[in-house]
Amino acid sequence: MPSAVNSKLKAKSDSSGPVVQTEEELLSSLDFSDIERKYAVELPTAFDTVVVVDNLPIIDETKEEKLLNIIKTRVFKNFTINSNNLYLPKDPASGKTKGFMFIDFDTPEIAARAVREGNGHKMDKVHILAVNMFDDIELFTNVDDEFVEPETETFVEKEHLKGWLTDEKARDQFVIMRGNDTGIYWNNKTEPPQLAHKRDGWADMLAWSPLGTYLQTFHKQGAALWGGASFTQIKKFPHVNVKLTDFSPNERYMITWSNEPTIIDGQPYHMIVWDVLTGLQLRPFVLDPSQQLPSTNIGRGNRPATVKFDWPVFKWSHDDKYVAKMVTGPEGLIQIYETPEMGLLDKKSLKVENIKDFSWMPNDHVLAYWTPEGDNIPARITLTKIPSRETLRTKNLVNVIE
Repeated sequence: MPSAVNSKLKAKSDSSGPVVQTEEELLSSLDFSDIERKYAVELPTAFDTVVVVDNLPIIDETKEEKLLNIIKTRVFKNFTINSNNLYLPKDPASGKTKGFMFIDFDTPEIAARAVREGNGHKMDKVHILAVNMFDDIELFTNVDDEFVEPETETFVEKEHLKGWLTDEKARDQFVIMRGNDTGIYWNNKTEPPQLAHKRDGWADMLAWSPLGTYLQTFHKQGAALWGGASFTQIKKFPHVNVKLTDFSPNERYMITWSNEPTIIDGQPYHMIVWDVLTGLQLRPFVLDPSQQLPSTNIGRGNRPATVKFDWPVFKWSHDDKYVAKMVTGPEGLIQIYETPEMGLLDKKSLKVENIKDFSWMPNDHVLAYWTPEGDNIPARITLTKIPSRETLRTKNLVNVIE
């Protein structure tokens, strides 16, 4: 211990005279709690690769092998799981399982991806799996029993995002970007435009959302949405070098695309689906090779050839409830996802061999898709009801090219 501490031993006076504290007594009287909280280091645990799978059926030993096979081939079919890394606790008295199990994955990143893909998996109507990281469960079990009421935030009234509709002259707005200068103007029919808002160095690119609720700005770091009379920032969406966006019909969700893949758990993704109201990322997607169009642009040097594809890749139902994309070719299919969970509908795709294109009915959950003629089979248009997948009608066509 430094001599400086010894030189500052605290002396107290009482009825019997001065009392000198020892070094140990002095140190024990000092409060370091504020420093410990400020510089606290969260140490890694040995369980960051372990996930807990809950709400499993309670079974006896005769059905154990079948259950483990379902876990490996259905629930976590995209993962390699060693049987030695599965632990299924049992009740010593009955010999039956306890309704949950532990799985140890190779890395924390793989375990995190397993939680996202396995959580909410429906084994049947009764058993819907809850998959969580082991460390998260430990964290929640250590929550203080005493409730501490959070501070109430002061209410701040926000500007109406569609306030421009109340304009007395029923004017529209348009945006002009010149160099670093951006101006938003009222469109006057017989008079010069009237400046409504101006800002310098706002963004690299700008665009209105389809319903005019938001003004989109594109940046190196991602996209942002602005709105209201003063065009305040509503939400930010981190997606490096985002170039394209696609809104759902009611602007509840947004899909962004970037030519630079975002690496999540070691996987590269070019497209991300976002919740516009919360700003949360719902699900990332890769660009399927079948969606890429032939390109004659050959890369020079180390530069790859330009990838071309039809945008938007996804197509929304009229009420934002479903979003779908197709995979073309002999193994063609339509993948339908249900919002807001963005899980694959019924855990399976709609198989359509050699599908060329599809679209949603404007006012119902009905898919219309067509396949070309070939091998003495005429071209065909099919109407399919979603989510039942019932075929409502088919019609054969001849001499159809597009």
